Amino acid sequence: MQLRRYRYKLKVRSKGKGQKLWKFAGAYRLIYNLGLFQREFLWWQRRERTTYAKQCAELVELKKEFSWLCEVHSQVLQQALRDLDRAYKNYFAGSADHPKLKKKKKHLSFRYSQGVKISGNRIYLPKIGWFRIFLSREIPEDAEIGEMTVLKEADGWYVSIVVKANFSKPAENSSLVGIDMGIRDFACLSNKTKIGHPHVLEKWFKKLAWEQRKLTRKKKFSNCGFVHPKNRKGKIFCCLH
Repeated sequence: MQLRRYRYKLKVRSKGKGQKLWKFAGAYRLIYNLGLFQREFLWWQRRERTTYAKQCAELVELKKEFSWLCEVHSQVLQQALRDLDRAYKNYFAGSADHPKLKKKKKHLSFRYSQGVKISGNRIYLPKIGWFRIFLSREIPEDAEIGEMTVLKEADGWYVSIVVKANFSKPAENSSLVGIDMGIRDFACLSNKTKIGHPHVLEKWFKKLAWEQRKLTRKKKFSNCGFVHPKNRKGKIFCCLH
């Protein structure tokens, strides 16, 4: 059995489902930041440490204080604390930096550990509903669906799914070719073949400069002159970058 990750783009056509995606991402970020605050407070004020199990037990009381958290699936909240616990373990092991607060404009994602269903080109997210996806590649029928991450990119929402299945090995190819990436030429092969540089960035640099000139002529902090990931201008700049 092998593990592979499949990534698809969601077709969010319902305003209600789109708002739920933002709410779930906000709840994940809230629980992560609150858990981080609690761990820092207990250590610096009382020299005490807490665990993932203890913080999960306190989610019940937290839902009474923030009633809207009851609308979010419990797996999303638990995964936030599990990711925080893993971040601290990596920090103490010396393989990562100290955990930091998740910012609203940068960390728009949440995670499911189970309960996800896939049927053809449709996917079910617990407590949100069914979505159509851009099925870029098929998932094997006998595959086991593992954890899934839902994340927001500049051009929409995506799902990243861990799949466990028996994947066939690719056919061996005896004709091996060495590749050397360059600056003047895009690539030079060991059989003396040269591939010219496509210069794809020049087109997007011109587009970015055009949009920046348009932005300078707008009124500052107006709807057209304010760049935010949710408005049209912000989406244009995010996609270009």
